[in-house]
Amino acid sequence: MGVGAAFMAHEAMMKRRDYLQRGRPLASVDTDELKGQWVAAFREWVQDTEVPRDHRARRDIEAELDLRGEDLPAALVVEESRRLEEKIQEVINDPVRSAELDRTFESDHHDFLQSLRNPH
Repeated sequence: MGVGAAFMAHEAMMKRRDYLQRGRPLASVDTDELKGQWVAAFREWVQDTEVPRDHRARRDIEAELDLRGEDLPAALVVEESRRLEEKIQEVINDPVRSAELDRTFESDHHDFLQSLRNPH
């Protein structure tokens, strides 16, 4: 497994763990309703990624859908995903913003990075 895939697996696991520790509050919500809520939350986030926001609601939906074995409705947010990729590329191409992102990543994901450096 590559580092990118390992990171994504780690993030998914942490999302599920946090969600389960809070008692799986979305367990009784209909799957189609959850997918609709996820689409709305994703679109809101992509509309203005610079606005600080709490991503817990979107992440909780992702965790619940994952626990159900359901895929995210990515086909409904193709244009938004493209715009998000463009925004990410802009940050990567800007040395100041890219360095800031690196520092944030290292701070937020210390345990994951430590496990890569010292797997035993």
